[in-house]
Amino acid sequence: MLTHALPANSVSEVALLREAMSDGHDFAREPVATFFLPFPPTVNHCYRNVTSRRTGRRGKALTDEAKLFRDTVILIVARSGWREPIVGEVSLEVMFVLPDRRQHDVGNCDKALLDALKHAGVYHDDFQVCDQRFWRSHLVKSPGYCVVKVYRLTDA
Repeated sequence: MLTHALPANSVSEVALLREAMSDGHDFAREPVATFFLPFPPTVNHCYRNVTSRRTGRRGKALTDEAKLFRDTVILIVARSGWREPIVGEVSLEVMFVLPDRRQHDVGNCDKALLDALKHAGVYHDDFQVCDQRFWRSHLVKSPGYCVVKVYRLTDA
């Protein structure tokens, strides 16, 4: 199993995370990877409206915040030793450790996270994710992060 370590967090916080992540969801297999990633931007902060100067056509483009998140995820996954994208169906368990006490809709964070994992080469496309489970936690004061467990459900 591949795991990327959390920077500058105490052992007790990591133990709490592992305990919380192990409750509730039993899979027949161990996760193929566990990643500790920064808190993703919401879908509202991922795209901006753009207009082509040449053609005048309107469209959407990734914001700098979304690009930074995607590039950070790519770097973390690459440093973890991840080699080949998963072929077949994938399941994800994600614990969001919220950056503050405000109410966060973690459902708005899934698009940036799924796209970043795709670009990092964890799987080929979002459609492979057939089961995803999200929950949130206020365990620590931090800039927020998420713990992602990746399961391979089928081989092809």
